[in-house]
Amino acid sequence: MNFDILSTLAETWQVILIVFGALYTGYKIAGRFEGVLGKDKKGNTLLERLEKIERQLTPNGGSSMSDKIDYIRRDQNKMKNELAQISGELEVIKEIVVNKIDK
Repeated sequence: MNFDILSTLAETWQVILIVFGALYTGYKIAGRFEGVLGKDKKGNTLLERLEKIERQLTPNGGSSMSDKIDYIRRDQNKMKNELAQISGELEVIKEIVVNKIDK
């Protein structure tokens, strides 16, 4: 009878160890999946982070990097045109001054 009790306890102990081992293995696998998904400290997955980058690269009406670059390009073109106009006006002023000096 004592042998049966010891045998049952040993089997129960083995089952408990197997269950805890399986739970621990599952926990470690879940942790690996988080690593594969690329979760950062804020809990954002790699896919979520890539979507944020994509939103910055795609024109969306003003707040994306692409829109800001377009604004800079337009401002540069406007300044280029204004500079060309000012240069033309300076040439005219230069000719007037040179003509006045030569007389």
